[in-house]
Amino acid sequence: MSRGGAAGTGRSGTGDRADNRGGAQNARGSARVRRSATAAAAAALLSTLLAACAPLDAGTTPRTSLADGAAQSDALLTRVIASDGPGCASAVVIDDELVWAGEAGLADVDAGRPIDATTRFDIASVSKQFTGLAVLRLAEAGLFSTSDSVADVLEFEASWADEVTITDLLQHTSGIPDYTDLLFDAGFELDDVSDQGDALDVIEGTELEFEPGDRFSYSNSNYVLLASIAEEASGTDFATILAREVYPDTEMRLEPASTADDVALSYEGGSESRVEWLQIGDGSVVATATELAQWGTIYADTSDPAVQAMTDGAADDGAGGQYGAGIGIDPEGNLGHSGGWAGFVTLFWVSADRSTVMSLLCNSTDLDVDALANGMLTIWE
Repeated sequence: MSRGGAAGTGRSGTGDRADNRGGAQNARGSARVRRSATAAAAAALLSTLLAACAPLDAGTTPRTSLADGAAQSDALLTRVIASDGPGCASAVVIDDELVWAGEAGLADVDAGRPIDATTRFDIASVSKQFTGLAVLRLAEAGLFSTSDSVADVLEFEASWADEVTITDLLQHTSGIPDYTDLLFDAGFELDDVSDQGDALDVIEGTELEFEPGDRFSYSNSNYVLLASIAEEASGTDFATILAREVYPDTEMRLEPASTADDVALSYEGGSESRVEWLQIGDGSVVATATELAQWGTIYADTSDPAVQAMTDGAADDGAGGQYGAGIGIDPEGNLGHSGGWAGFVTLFWVSADRSTVMSLLCNSTDLDVDALANGMLTIWE
């Protein structure tokens, strides 16, 4: 299981699942599984986003019309997802218009509750773009500069707090190890409750893996710190910041380990997965597939300086792509991110011309999400 995601969705795989190829991990298993894909997996996926290779799902072809695309997408969901198990919801927006949305499978297997258009999923690291945009909006408002260090905003006693900048955090070039590994080292297990404070404590006590700005290395610690920086600078809780600055016209919400009735249960290894790690900034937003796809049209807004700053000056990921403020950029200019946590798997993709947005939200790592993602991209790219 992994909470974070590789920096892009791609035809070679689905980010977080790169760590899980050998089989799904149960949330209460003993394996040390991370919230994020390894940095190598993240970089590899970003560099191969929409690489020219044969699609994994041979049953889809490039659409000949919107109606054909919708029909193929419905058939793909039905073909890959069993009606009596966990499933997925997906949506496609083209030129600001929702052209297709579909669902298959169950939100609650025991209750037989189907996934529908209103079902929410924990989108895990796909949430990072929200954190990135929130931080850039606060910087635009003058609350801090992205060149400020962690110590400029937070009372943080880490030996490196004066060296790591907000830009380093946004672009995963800080050198800070992933707090999930640090929590495991501190004795936390996946069936323990842990919160933002626990993560900050282990981050504060760690040393850097390399000099800030030296290279890209995906780490959830960066975005936990960004959420705390935003809260400290604004005097506002992070859920309110996101609702006000990032998605004010939607019903998306920050809700770690949500048990709300409209949120799907999640599954790994055939069993329900439940993890109460309550950190924010690196994930924990719940959304519907349609909300996420419609939100993605924001990248077409060339008049919004904060949105443009999300991709301007992005860091080289070391594998041919780039990583901006919570969003990956492939060599062709497509945007993408994946996310996975406690059985949830999410894929988000925006075309290079920003006209098309696709979301795919699933509630089990046991599903063939690769086939679904590749099939959808074949139809809609």
